[in-house]
Amino acid sequence: PDGPRGRLRALLWAGLGLALSVILLSRSRGALAAAAVSTLAWAATRGKRERRLLLWAGLAAAALAALTPTELWSHLLKLDMSQWFTRPQIWKAAWQAGADHPWFGEGVGQFAAGFRRHNFPIHWASNYGFSAEHAESELLEVLVETGWPGLILFVIALALSVKPRRDDFVQEAASYACLAMGVHGLVDNMLQLPALGLLFFSALACSAGPIEGRGAP
Repeated sequence: PDGPRGRLRALLWAGLGLALSVILLSRSRGALAAAAVSTLAWAATRGKRERRLLLWAGLAAAALAALTPTELWSHLLKLDMSQWFTRPQIWKAAWQAGADHPWFGEGVGQFAAGFRRHNFPIHWASNYGFSAEHAESELLEVLVETGWPGLILFVIALALSVKPRRDDFVQEAASYACLAMGVHGLVDNMLQLPALGLLFFSALACSAGPIEGRGAP
């Protein structure tokens, strides 16, 4: 109710449309799944009006999906690149590397060392070559580099940092942005790109709200 009105609201809707278009054009399945999870979480905490809106949007999306040609679906889902999709193998190798040193990990920045012990043969051209610097999953990378204690502390710290308040639209929006980027971080290395890491922690700071007595967030 205390959210933006008028031109600012229209600008935000335009930005939402642009963001979804970029996600589709870049064929980012992780970002699309993250946006869907965050939207569902938002609707689950709102009233009947928002849930009805989400239902109609879902029906419209389903109708659009049914009318989409198979060739376009293959392009969007990267089925034409399936022979180069090595992330499941990297996740498996990362999990195996995490089991080698479950208490203290390989050390910060040492994921590649653990990965090489559980590398897999590559019989085609790949941007990963014969090694991988990152786990293509933030949680798996933290597990490999710092062990289970480090991973548990990392998750607890993030969970305690998000304090959504429905009476402040900035905090609420920031909380769902954190949720979306967190979901994306399960299947991608969000924090290894400085711009995305800064965006994530900025949203995390806004979701926590202002420090008592310090004014605006």
